[in-house]
Amino acid sequence: HQHLVREGRNVALVMAGLPPAVSDLLNDNVLTFLRRAVRFTLTKLTGTEATAALSDPLVAGGCDVTPAALQLAVEACGGYPFMVQILGYQIWRLGRTGRIGTRQVRDLLPLAWTRLAELVLEPALADLSKRDRDYLTAMAADEGPSCAADLADRLGISAENLAQYRRRLLAAGLIEAPRRGYVDYALPHLRDYLRQAED
Repeated sequence: HQHLVREGRNVALVMAGLPPAVSDLLNDNVLTFLRRAVRFTLTKLTGTEATAALSDPLVAGGCDVTPAALQLAVEACGGYPFMVQILGYQIWRLGRTGRIGTRQVRDLLPLAWTRLAELVLEPALADLSKRDRDYLTAMAADEGPSCAADLADRLGISAENLAQYRRRLLAAGLIEAPRRGYVDYALPHLRDYLRQAED
């Protein structure tokens, strides 16, 4: 890429990754040119954004997707941009053969979730310490956002120790803080993935 830029070629390089992986790449001494790159942090999509991100390319590609099927797909993506890409691609592939209804989307969900686990969840969890992973697993006991005090009790640690794990997991993009004293998973289906891993 550097050579092509020096030659004045009309090129662009677009890359995406989880926060820790991007940080590691930017700190590499060989790839210093990436430090000058424009970076964007992708946040969760709103329902309207996710609907447009799924429907616009599908319609442009000639896919016939029922409104109920589109809504199911939007909900399954949980606002996570990469899940929109994964599921949208699967719907697009299937949509070339006929109309897509809710049954077809439901049939595609296990494949999409498997791809999300392979490409995002497993790599994101691979480098975590045992205590960071324990923190995430303790959150899986809740159906929604987890109260910090409950997590400290479950893990048997002080609020101060809990806060350091919270900071690391926030920086890694694995959790978010929807309101004071609470945390929730930032990645879709991470709760289910951790529950299955514990079984």
